[in-house]
Amino acid sequence: NLFPCGNPWDSSKRLWCASDARTLKYLHDSIREIFSRVPALGGLLAITHGERACSCFSAFGATDDMAVPDCPVCAKREPWRLHWALTEALVSGMREVNPKAEMLSWFYMPYATEKRAKWVSEVARHLPPGVTLLANFESGIVCTQLGRARIGGDYWLSAVGPARPFDEIAAAARESGVPFGAKIQVGCSHEDATLPFVPVPGLLYRKYKAMHDAGCSSVLQCWYFGNYPGVMNKAAGRLAFSDFSEGEKSFLLELAREDWGEDAEEVSEIWESLADAYSRYPLSNAMQYYGPFHAGVVWPLEPDLELKPLGRTWVCEKEPAGDAICECLADHTMAEALELARQMRNVCEPVVGRLDRLACKYESERERFLDIGVMRALTLQFASAFDIFDFYAARAEAVVASRE
Repeated sequence: NLFPCGNPWDSSKRLWCASDARTLKYLHDSIREIFSRVPALGGLLAITHGERACSCFSAFGATDDMAVPDCPVCAKREPWRLHWALTEALVSGMREVNPKAEMLSWFYMPYATEKRAKWVSEVARHLPPGVTLLANFESGIVCTQLGRARIGGDYWLSAVGPARPFDEIAAAARESGVPFGAKIQVGCSHEDATLPFVPVPGLLYRKYKAMHDAGCSSVLQCWYFGNYPGVMNKAAGRLAFSDFSEGEKSFLLELAREDWGEDAEEVSEIWESLADAYSRYPLSNAMQYYGPFHAGVVWPLEPDLELKPLGRTWVCEKEPAGDAICECLADHTMAEALELARQMRNVCEPVVGRLDRLACKYESERERFLDIGVMRALTLQFASAFDIFDFYAARAEAVVASRE
């Protein structure tokens, strides 16, 4: 209550004021204490804007230049100066203990729009020594699906990126010679979070090559899910240090050879087909959060119009889903979602037989057998999603016909 910065998300609370020396001293002393107790720490990752409000810097609008803090001091200051003050306090606290400590300042801006406030890129031009700015790689990405432009927020494996907002930050950072990095999902994302990982290393190759070409020096590879050990994490570890002198096909073949030996070529081709299918995933946050690609094999099909809400894909609900299928469509019509799911299923159909043959061969090799199971499960997710959309499209036609 000592600070003047109001919290736009909760009127009962106040924000730490980046213009107040007490805030900066508290941050400096706190982080110094942490590093003193754990002196081997190499650095700090902090969400400095987004997710939850913490400092008055949080109150600047990520997509609206007119949104400023409710503070007579902070509202008049340039946002980059507040970010500088906050991160410099943290870095100086770390470096009193470890002079080589580094900080990753993450802007969590998962908005499904290409627009970002002008100050966002300006921050990238002004970073204290020891600070690297992280930005979501695909948030605000635009792709054409079925002849129409679609836009996605959050994180995407199916859409490679970078999105325009990341490009703008990267350009500003390059011009100023300051380090910057990308936030991505490696193992899986909201698109299909029920598998331990989505085996599409070819999409990772393209994503890491794009980050390499942009000049990224750092990458944050997961966020609470998607960190399960498997081929995707193995691929990411190699790609993070690659010069990309080898092409995607060569990379996939070498990646497969270590585990699959004489079957490496076939497995790499299966990965390519799965990536082709996955890249057709309907680009929509509503599809990520509520769609049938996560729990299709147990999704109830309601013949009667109940309009029960769909379940959230990132938590365990009492039921996998309801029947209000429109809740996941957003940027797509039912016909478009059905067509994209049909394409995903059809691309994978030739893969199924190959996986079944491999399963027989590797039945006694547990790790490879489990890998085959994950790939087979992904094809079932695609087929199930198509069946669900097909069922509810038919139900909608029946309901309309009954009322005519």
